[in-house]
Amino acid sequence: MISNNLDILDYMKSKAIQLLKWSEKYTKTDMIYFAKGGFWLSIGSFVSNVSVFVIAIAFANLLPKEIYGTYKYVISIATMLSFFTLQGMSDSVTQSVARGYEKMFIEVTKTKMKWGLLGGFAGIGVAAYYYLNGNILLATSFAIIALFIPIWNTFNIYNPLLTGRKRFDISFKYHFVSQVFILISIVGALFLTDNLFILLITYFSSWSLVRIFFYFRTLRIYPLNNKVDSDVVSFGKHLSFAQIISAFAEQLDKILLWHFIGPVGLATYFFALAPVKVLGEPLKNIASLALPKLSTKHVDQIKETLLQKMSILFLLSIPVIAIYIFSAPYIYSLLFPQYLDSIIYSQLFALSLLLAPKMFIRQTLVAQKKKKELYQLQTIVPVVKIGLLLMLLPTYGILGAVVTLILVDFINLLTNLYLFRKV
Repeated sequence: MISNNLDILDYMKSKAIQLLKWSEKYTKTDMIYFAKGGFWLSIGSFVSNVSVFVIAIAFANLLPKEIYGTYKYVISIATMLSFFTLQGMSDSVTQSVARGYEKMFIEVTKTKMKWGLLGGFAGIGVAAYYYLNGNILLATSFAIIALFIPIWNTFNIYNPLLTGRKRFDISFKYHFVSQVFILISIVGALFLTDNLFILLITYFSSWSLVRIFFYFRTLRIYPLNNKVDSDVVSFGKHLSFAQIISAFAEQLDKILLWHFIGPVGLATYFFALAPVKVLGEPLKNIASLALPKLSTKHVDQIKETLLQKMSILFLLSIPVIAIYIFSAPYIYSLLFPQYLDSIIYSQLFALSLLLAPKMFIRQTLVAQKKKKELYQLQTIVPVVKIGLLLMLLPTYGILGAVVTLILVDFINLLTNLYLFRKV
């Protein structure tokens, strides 16, 4: 009986491999690689999405809108300050490790932490500003995050190392444990209190602890080789500095909404965007899978098939968007009854998923170390976004912010295509 079951499994596996190989003539992609890596990333994405949804449900039903809006405002500023931890190092590490160079990994971590200290000092500066203006709530909040900035987004660098090695299975296991730990920590805190300071400490400390743990576990179990890529730190800095304007533009909509319509409006905006961003996660997973492969190919090989692959993803996204737009009222009524005014904005924002395949062009530019094109991309698009936000958001509020995001995604796609053709 056992033998028969094994024979059936072997047969099914053989047929699956044949089907994947057959599909390669249409996708122009190593489908065996994507199936193996995609399996783990898909499970990881599912776990992450479930965790995000449970946390969102808890926030929507256990926390007043005003406190949630303030909480998200503080985290938005913290995300902006985390630029100092050189976020571009992640792509640089993946690109380098995919080519077999790992020795500089420790140096990358030290560099991120040193720069992160500047982010911590900047956080203290923001806290001092609000203290001098009599806002003790925000002053205390930013004093809390200033302590975590140097480490919060530093030790997650272990994941690009695993991605570069194509160890998506290990990455999933660490991701799964991390998400469960964060879920228990935050939801547990929400059941016990609606105190903003406790919620912020819980969020930043739980993420920092779990990342530190898996960073050192990765180094202990999977030692680095001795091959040195002397360009990895320099390239990581280039990628990070190219994102300065982008990092500011990414959070500007939240900051402007906070100042123009207050924390309740900001909370409404976040709940409009959150479900759509969850739907976009599978594409981000595919992009993560693509970077190691793109790093080992010549640009001419990539240009032969990339636009065709993007077109396939564009067509696949259409039914997903249609289903979401139809089902959004039911989702919000069931899960987020306090945020029914977010529905129309979320349905509109869902259209941005049509443009999501553009991320594969940026991955190509990173993989091929096209510094000039990356600087252009990370300058033109954010500047346009800042201009549109300043024009539309003060007058139209949340609608102006959502329309800006869609317009910017379209301009981003056109810019990516233009730079891609020039490479």
